This record gives sequence, structure tokens and C-alpha cells, in this order.
Amino acid sequence: MTDPAPNIRGAFVAAYPEYVARVLTDRGIEIVPVIADGIVVGTGLLDGSLGLLERTPAGLQRHSPLELFREALRPVDNALDVAGIEMPSPDGPRGALHWDRYGLSPGSSKQLGVEAYEVHLRWGIWKARAHGVRPPAGLLCLEADAPILLEQLNALGYEVHKLPSAGEFV
Repeated sequence: MTDPAPNIRGAFVAAYPEYVARVLTDRGIEIVPVIADGIVVGTGLLDGSLGLLERTPAGLQRHSPLELFREALRPVDNALDVAGIEMPSPDGPRGALHWDRYGLSPGSSKQLGVEAYEVHLRWGIWKARAHGVRPPAGLLCLEADAPILLEQLNALGYEVHKLPSAGEFV
């Protein structure tokens, strides 16, 4: 494959401290020095793990960037515990991961911001193309819009399937 992988590392590392600060602020948690240190450590962990991911051929990558982002939240989870922050009630946010006691893990890269989300989508397409797979896309639009949309979807690497027009049946 000749296309380079998208800069997932730059986008996710930039999003990390902003995401953590937003989640903590939304929950009314003050970012005291020990928590700030956890954010710095987590950012460094993410930077290192995504650097390794970038150097690993697509076929040998065993974790997604979002999985690595979630794992890099461990230092913040630990810092919240050290700072004596009360864990959320059983009805409050809880993470899907056993160690995520404070429910910090994002469910989607969409929660990391527009840039990180778009780069994550491009990374997924890049990885699929590296495996010789073109992700499918269905196109349902006005006939006049079809040529430009088909061209754009093909340029992005999608295998396009034209859906029936209104009143048509497959």
C-alpha cells in the first residue's frame, strides 16, 4: 500500500488532555496537581503507544487507536483515586473496562472532537485498504448528484453500491 496512514497519533494526543479536562470539569472535579500529573503521564503513554502503532504494519496491528486511548486513561483513573475523588454512584458513569472506576473511557472517537474523529475514520479506511478491503457505502441521492458523490466516495476508498431510487425496488 502506498498511501501513508493518517496522523492518528497527532490528533489523538492533542485531544487527550482536552477530553480528560472536559470530562472532569463536566463532573465538577477540580484538576489538582496529582490529577494534572496523571493527565501528563497518560498523554505520554498515549503518545508512545500510538508511535508504536504507527511503526507496526497494518496487518500486525492488534489494537485500535481508540483502545490505546482508553488504556492511556489508567493514570488519570489512578490519580483520581489518589486524590480521594469519590467514585461515581452505581447509577453514575462507569467504564466498560474493569479498571475504569470513574467511567473516563470514551464510547466513541466522536467524543474526542471532530479532528480526532475524522482521523480515526480515515485510519479505519486506511487499515481496510491495507488489507485489500474497500469498505462499502450505499448511495441514495438525487440522480443529478450521483456522479460527484460517486467520485468523492471512490476517492475516499469506498466500494459504492447504488441504492434504488424512490419507487424502485431491488
